[in-house]
Amino acid sequence: MGREADDFEFVQLERTFHELSRQERDSDEHGIAETFHVRGNLTWSDILKDYRTVILSEAGSGKTEEIRQAAKRLRAEGKAAFFLRLEHVASNFDDAFEAGSIEEFETWLKSGDEGWLFLDSIDEARLKSPLDFASAVRKLGTRVKVAVQRAHVIITGRTHAWRAKSDAQLCESQFPFRASTQTISKIVDEDPAEDSVDAEQKLSATRTERPVEPIFKIVALDDLDRDQIKRFAWRSRRQVSTYTRGANQKRLAHEAGTRIAAALKMNGIVPLSGTVESQRDKTA
Repeated sequence: MGREADDFEFVQLERTFHELSRQERDSDEHGIAETFHVRGNLTWSDILKDYRTVILSEAGSGKTEEIRQAAKRLRAEGKAAFFLRLEHVASNFDDAFEAGSIEEFETWLKSGDEGWLFLDSIDEARLKSPLDFASAVRKLGTRVKVAVQRAHVIITGRTHAWRAKSDAQLCESQFPFRASTQTISKIVDEDPAEDSVDAEQKLSATRTERPVEPIFKIVALDDLDRDQIKRFAWRSRRQVSTYTRGANQKRLAHEAGTRIAAALKMNGIVPLSGTVESQRDKTA
């Protein structure tokens, strides 16, 4: 019998992202997939520094497992990080946590520390009802209100599920962020002679010169590149080889597909048939 996906280790592939234009948000009819890129080669380090991010990609690309693992890494560092299923938030908030718990969440709200909320996913939340996503966002927005300025909110979804105008407006209304607070601190830090009043005046002048930008940054998960595919194929084959050591070759050949599929599932990736095998052969 083949191994289950949970028996395989997650393979850290150092996935990257690219930012999509913030200007194409005037209508829900605009296809976000057609939006031009404005910045590439973003890493998880970049994503985790931002306070409001939406990660979009197609089904089977690995985004859910990527944010789950990001939450686990932060928690291992002792930080407040929570992974929640949006489809469960509206109906049963307490049971929506897959990383962290309602008790830890409430402790964080009272702590004054920064926290990370990973919310997965927009399309799943709309399976039962188109209104469930909005309901989940509003419920979570109410819960996190006292800590919203120190919360890093990361929402995932399939590219076609994101409504460029209405979803952005909903999320920004429920998870507002005063970027000016961060900017004032930066101005004062850079020039100790400045006080907060002078800094606010400088910031106000800047606001009159620049249009207000959307709060949420929209990024897309990049496809696996050649090196990442090679790394995954090598690492997953090592895991399979360790498990099957001593097995006869006939059984190994019979179960190879199942084992590789289990390793892929651990990374949340659903490739085209033969993709990993063919890429491994090309890059070996």
